[in-house]
Amino acid sequence: MQIVHDFGIPFAFGGDWEGLQVTVSAAYGLGTFGHPGPPGMPWVGLQHVPLKGTDVVLDHIENRPMWILDYGNVRAGGSQAEFRHAVYAVDEETRSVLTIWFYDVIESTIETPVVPGN
Repeated sequence: MQIVHDFGIPFAFGGDWEGLQVTVSAAYGLGTFGHPGPPGMPWVGLQHVPLKGTDVVLDHIENRPMWILDYGNVRAGGSQAEFRHAVYAVDEETRSVLTIWFYDVIESTIETPVVPGN
């Protein structure tokens, strides 16, 4: 969380932020952002990612040790939307933020399909 704080994010440690109670979920493991393209084509997904504090630029991110920090109950503006979750992928080796994304949980009233015979 310190890395996200150092990245300039005021709610990095969770707790109270702008009147909201920010939650934090953390997971550690191997992360891959994308997949190989068709023969002769480039990687489909995140590419050319600079690693902070090094001269290294990753062609793509595949099976790289990282932390995924999911902050809930935040406000993150986007293209005509306001998201309630902000997620930071933090590289284990360099301790740098690899990428960020935002999402909302959508409460749906659609019934779960039932497969006949199950």
